[in-house]
Amino acid sequence: IIRQVYDYLVEHEMLSVNPYRQFKINSKLYTAPPKKRPETEVFNEKEEDLVKTYLMEEYLKEPTITTPLAILLNFYLGLRAGELVALKKSDILPDGKYIHIQWMEARQFRLTPEGNCVQYVTIVPHTKTDQGDRIIYLVPEAREILALILKCNEELGLGTGPEDGIFYNRYGDPLRTWTLEKYYRRICKELDLVRKSNHKVRKTCITKVADNPEINLKEAMNFSGHKDVQVFIENYCFSRYSSEKTQSEFEK
Repeated sequence: IIRQVYDYLVEHEMLSVNPYRQFKINSKLYTAPPKKRPETEVFNEKEEDLVKTYLMEEYLKEPTITTPLAILLNFYLGLRAGELVALKKSDILPDGKYIHIQWMEARQFRLTPEGNCVQYVTIVPHTKTDQGDRIIYLVPEAREILALILKCNEELGLGTGPEDGIFYNRYGDPLRTWTLEKYYRRICKELDLVRKSNHKVRKTCITKVADNPEINLKEAMNFSGHKDVQVFIENYCFSRYSSEKTQSEFEK
């Protein structure tokens, strides 16, 4: 804006020269951020199979603990961690084939009577962005996992009301995002994988949707809760295949 003001003054002969036009910024002072590599951003096909098998085995060991199923489910939903743990029974549409994403976990602050500011976690009635409020299709695998979770909750007397949450920890308390992240660290350590988080599961799921030539780009973006095409392509579209398979696809 300042440069344009000086241009205006020069144009009307109120100044002889625009001093801002004499400044040049050395582009070498700025370095582009490193490109994101698929190895760190998504689970490849082999890793995904390993993790899914591990999660189901963990659930079968302790069928009263559904945290592994929550993570397994997200390989088919691709939700943000805060959206996942905030899901309620009432979000599942009557036909059981769709689910409404409309809540998220959030950290908020309040003042105590003593005047101290304390942080607490709650579920808020909105998502990260307006585009995040969406209805997504539940593939058969996702419906089966949800059925297992709801059956377990019923047997344990958890989430009995329609407005209750779907996910609970081993102590019967609502599942929180930090519990998910701890579980992801454990998974990657035990399977000797590069450490990945829930966000990488989200990227993996969205990448698979974007890879499907039968799914329109707008539909893929609606599924993920995005409206910016550039952000979607740069951050959520990665190759999950080996170099040999990629080369084979190019040759077709």
